[in-house]
Amino acid sequence: MALGSLGYIALGLTAANTAYQTVAAYNQGQAQAQNYRNQAAAATQQANIASANQRLAESEASAEKKAGYEEMQSKRLQAARVIGQQRAQMGGSGVAVDTGSFLDVNIETAMQGEISAINAYNQGIDRAYTKEIEAWNYANQAAGYQAQAKAYKSAARSAKSSAGWGAFGTALTGFASMATSWGGMTNWGKTTEVTDTPSLQIYVT
Repeated sequence: MALGSLGYIALGLTAANTAYQTVAAYNQGQAQAQNYRNQAAAATQQANIASANQRLAESEASAEKKAGYEEMQSKRLQAARVIGQQRAQMGGSGVAVDTGSFLDVNIETAMQGEISAINAYNQGIDRAYTKEIEAWNYANQAAGYQAQAKAYKSAARSAKSSAGWGAFGTALTGFASMATSWGGMTNWGKTTEVTDTPSLQIYVT
C-alpha cells in the first residue's frame, strides 16, 4: 500500500512538472515571437523615417534646381538692366552706342552677365545633385530597414509556430514518462499478487 501511494504521488508530480514545462515552453516561444514583432515594428518605424527623409531630400533637390534656374534668370535681367543703363548714358551724351568701344562695353557686360547666370544655374544643379545623393542614401536605408522588418516578422511567425510545437513535444514527452511510470506501477502490483499467492498456499499447508 505504501509503495502504491508513493507511486501515485510520483505520478502526480510528473504530471504537474509536465504541465509546468509545457506552459513554460509555450510562454518562452511566445515571448520570443513578441520580441521579434517588437524588432519588426522598430525596423518598420526606421524605414518610415528614412522614406520621409528621402522624400524631403528629393523635394529639396527640386527646390535647388528651381532656385538655380531663377538665379540664372535674375543674373541675365541684371545684365540687361546694366546694359540698358550704359546705353542710356552713352546715348544721352550724343555718342553712337552701337559702334566702337561703347559697343564693346555692352558686349563685355552681356558676356559677364551670362557667365554669372550660367554659374548660378550650375551651382543650383550641384546643390540639387547633393540632395539627390542624400535621397538615394535614404532610399537604401529604407529598403534595408524594410528587409529587416520582413525578416523579423518571418522569425516571429516561426517562433510562434515553434512555441506550439515545442509545448506539444514537452507535453508528449511528459505523458510518455507518465505512461512508463504507470506501466511500472501496474507490473509491480501484478508481481506482488503472484508472490503472495504461493506464500499463502505454503502457510495453509
